[in-house]
Amino acid sequence: MRKFIVLLLAFTMLFTTIGYASPGEKESSLGDKLQKTIYVDLVDGKYKVSSKDNGLKATMLKEYGVYKLKDGTLLSYTGTDTYQKVELLSLALTDTNAIQEAIIRYGLSEEIKNDILAQSAQAIENNNQNASVSIVVPSQPMILAQSDVYYTYNGKPMKDTTLFYFGLDSGFKYIKLGYSTKDFCSTTYNFALVGAGFSAYPVIAVGSAGLSLLEMWIAFTKEVSITAANEDYTQICWNWDKSDKYTYIDLGSGWQLGCVTQNVYINTIWTKTYFYRGTFNTTSLDTYNPRTTVTSPHFYNPAPFAFQNVSNPINERMSTNIGIHTQTY
Repeated sequence: MRKFIVLLLAFTMLFTTIGYASPGEKESSLGDKLQKTIYVDLVDGKYKVSSKDNGLKATMLKEYGVYKLKDGTLLSYTGTDTYQKVELLSLALTDTNAIQEAIIRYGLSEEIKNDILAQSAQAIENNNQNASVSIVVPSQPMILAQSDVYYTYNGKPMKDTTLFYFGLDSGFKYIKLGYSTKDFCSTTYNFALVGAGFSAYPVIAVGSAGLSLLEMWIAFTKEVSITAANEDYTQICWNWDKSDKYTYIDLGSGWQLGCVTQNVYINTIWTKTYFYRGTFNTTSLDTYNPRTTVTSPHFYNPAPFAFQNVSNPINERMSTNIGIHTQTY
């Protein structure tokens, strides 16, 4: 399945954004939560938030999480009263030379570099010539003498690096095998997204109408009598978009990671269940589109959390344990 990523990168001296080209009408999970339209005033060469509707109107490009003015100017959201002017640049993920040049040119952090290289390696392994990365760079890069930073909190420089992934796919994974499959399917209605900071873990149904895996198999095959067998199995595959946000703080000795937060949008879930001793040895296949967003507790306001935990960075990335399979988002 085709994959897409958008990575938003902001730096103290050179603001940068990187991302996979988005699949047409697909919306980014961050774009869903930001304002669809903003108004800005151009003050001393900077685009400032305007409280008046008669300011310059900019409309959200959901797939990239940036705004576009009528004249085509692109602005990125910073979480402050200033928007950064940016431009788009696209690279093929199979073009390793161009990727290495971008990593060096923009001084990408080790975490971000590893993410890009991993996605590039997967695209090459799958011979996915369509996978690409779009880099959003500043129209007028800041020079080293400038003291401008992405934003500040408690007087300290801060920056967020947000990676937008589109169309990620787990592939079909076995979640139960053998004689215990029937009992497992009879009690499995949903799965949880587990992560740090949740007071209660969000859950996603495995299928429509709130049915268990066994009930979905019965609805599909019209059989009601099943005897367990060693050949029985059930599998799951799901597709999701996600945003991973890295928040850094500079206390005077360089950038330090304060926290990693996350936003996950579950698109589609496929389940496949097989009972060997069913009358027709039938395999059921169910498709369900929950289209549900799960956001870690500090994704939209990470600065105080990062400031508090800079000596021991907190990772709010989520994962799912279902049967014998663990999926990390």
